[in-house]
Amino acid sequence: MPDTPLLTVAVAMFQSEDTIARALHSIYQQDFDDYEVVIVNDGSTDNSLQVAKDVTPPDPQESGRPALTVRFVNHPKNMGLGPARTTAATEAMGKYVVFVDSDDELLPGALAAIGRVAAHSSADLLLLGTLENKRGRDKPLHSPEMLTRIATSPTPWNVANHPQLLFWPPSTWSKAFRRDFIIDEDIVFPPGYHQDVPSSTEALLRAESVDGVDHLCYRYIRGEIGSSATRSKGEKTLVRIAQIQRIRERNMIPALPETIRQHLVAMVAVHLIWGNRAAYRTMPDHLHEDFFHDSSAELHQWFEFARPQKTISSEPLMPTKEREFFTVALLSDDYRLWKHAISTHQKKLRWQRRFDLTRYTLFKK
Repeated sequence: MPDTPLLTVAVAMFQSEDTIARALHSIYQQDFDDYEVVIVNDGSTDNSLQVAKDVTPPDPQESGRPALTVRFVNHPKNMGLGPARTTAATEAMGKYVVFVDSDDELLPGALAAIGRVAAHSSADLLLLGTLENKRGRDKPLHSPEMLTRIATSPTPWNVANHPQLLFWPPSTWSKAFRRDFIIDEDIVFPPGYHQDVPSSTEALLRAESVDGVDHLCYRYIRGEIGSSATRSKGEKTLVRIAQIQRIRERNMIPALPETIRQHLVAMVAVHLIWGNRAAYRTMPDHLHEDFFHDSSAELHQWFEFARPQKTISSEPLMPTKEREFFTVALLSDDYRLWKHAISTHQKKLRWQRRFDLTRYTLFKK
């Protein structure tokens, strides 16, 4: 095994005593040897650190495998998931960094699949197959067809020749980052919720080459008590607009080619739509209308860069027709129109669910 590992698995944890053991077991049980683990304890005040230390890698004498290097880094106070990831990337020794949230897990064979690509690749980013687990059921978050095309392409992908990359799931764990690329391009994982959006977008815009790992590598577990999705409720979701603004502030958007600007604006519209559709359940009622107007103002600024047409497909982040429908309502700056659009969409979804045969026991496998 070389002096430096091929991969670094970076784990940021905060108040994760109920989930960190599962995450670490999924990492330590991988059928791959050329990696290290960096665990950043982001100022936890519960028993997270002790639980993490109690979970140990396989004993080399019993497993016949090399000893796994596991390093702990402690933040004296909570700084947020983004800064914890930045710390992990700075501490990493591997050629590529794979990020794992403390309430999720790696899927079997993930590191071996990533390692096979990483060993022969110089790409700045490796895109990974990911699953969302909700109520015990898995579904892909990415486009399997796109991932296969990227992984089998004889020439590297990038945003210049494939701007649809901007619609890849924005989560940090949906990619492996070349460590030197993070450092050289000053890719920063900012504080606050929804920090994946600016850091992922920035990385895609600056990456000269993108490769793919055509394997299901990661399971995002949603909806558990203590999960990141559950913790993101309340006023903290207001930061979503500031994270979108960060993309404008750190990147020269007007200098980008027209087609990239169109895809980028469509992507921004999707995230602002998501934020407002979730507002009714994630923040106090009295903040909804102001959040809507602030989102509308932000989207208007982006539409000065470009006006994406229906030919810009926003799959798999959001169906294109759905994006177009809600974009009109958001740009209107009319809160009553927005609420009507939400109501109309919810009625449509209810009818779709009613006629979805897979919901009924008779048609389930």
